[in-house]
Amino acid sequence: MGKFILIVSALFVFTSAFAWQKTKAPVIEGNTFVDTIPTNNAEADSAILFTKAEKEPRFSDDAIAWNRFLIKNMAPEVPVNNGAPAGRYKVVIRFVVEKDGSITNIKALTKHGYGMEAEVIRVIELSGKWIPATQNGRVVRCYKEQPFTFEVHES
Repeated sequence: MGKFILIVSALFVFTSAFAWQKTKAPVIEGNTFVDTIPTNNAEADSAILFTKAEKEPRFSDDAIAWNRFLIKNMAPEVPVNNGAPAGRYKVVIRFVVEKDGSITNIKALTKHGYGMEAEVIRVIELSGKWIPATQNGRVVRCYKEQPFTFEVHES
C-alpha cells in the first residue's frame, strides 16, 4: 500500500515557557559563553532578546496570509518521499525575529527526520521579513517558536 499525506498544517501559535522574559545575547570568548553588560542604550537594546513579548512577532497583519504562504510554498509530500512511516509528526522550529523583521538563528527543536525539519526551515527562510515584536511600545528582538504538523497515512 502506498502512503499519502492527509494534511500539513501550521499552527500560528506562539509558544514560550516564560512570560515576557528577556535574555541577554551571550558573547562567545573562545569556547565560553560570557554575559556582558552593554555600555550604552543602543548596545543594550541590541543585546536584549525576548522569549515572549506583549505583541508577538508575526508574518503579516492578515491572519490568513501565513496559511496562504504555506499552501503555496510547502511541499507536503516530503516525509512520504523520504520513507516516513505512517504517523503524526509535530515539527517545532525556533528562530529570532530581529527588530528589522529579518529572520535569524533558525533551529529545529525536533528531530523526526525524513526531511520534515529541513522542509520547514526552507519555507521559513523563504518567508521574508516579518512584523517584529513590541514590548512597552518599542520594537524588540524576539524568539518565535512555530509548530507544524505532518500527517502520513497508509493508503
